[in-house]
Amino acid sequence: MKENPLTQRDQIGYIFCVLVLIWNVSIFSQAVSNESKDPKEEQKTQSDRELIETGKLESVRKKAYLGLKGIRVSLLNFGKKQELDKLANDYGQAETLYIKAEYGNATIAFENIFKSIISFEESIRKDYESKTTQLSQELAPLIVTIRLDEKIKSFYFTCIRKILYSFR
Repeated sequence: MKENPLTQRDQIGYIFCVLVLIWNVSIFSQAVSNESKDPKEEQKTQSDRELIETGKLESVRKKAYLGLKGIRVSLLNFGKKQELDKLANDYGQAETLYIKAEYGNATIAFENIFKSIISFEESIRKDYESKTTQLSQELAPLIVTIRLDEKIKSFYFTCIRKILYSFR
């Protein structure tokens, strides 16, 4: 029996199938090699997803915002405008990272801002307590002399009455 020789059309069809098969294999191998090259990227997206799903990112972001909002007036009252400007600048950079969807870096930045706000709050509290103690020690003798002096006593009560009537 004699085999039928392949026609030219059949040969072109076989060549075309082989080329398509080779092309698919090369694309698949590139996809596999890309996946094997970026395990850090995959881990980053998983950790970003975890930050969003657990709500840690939003929680830290909210703490930093409320802390900055609350400490703003205290920093200005105690003459620490430079620290306030630095915190506001850092918060702006953290928000930029958040908008760029770099959630891991944004979370770290918000946590650092919150930690620095806590340290500023502690220093302001200590300053306030020391100034209050100093002022109470300075005013205590004056209050005693005002209460003992009869001329000042009548004036003192009239001033209090005027103040109370003005609030009505």
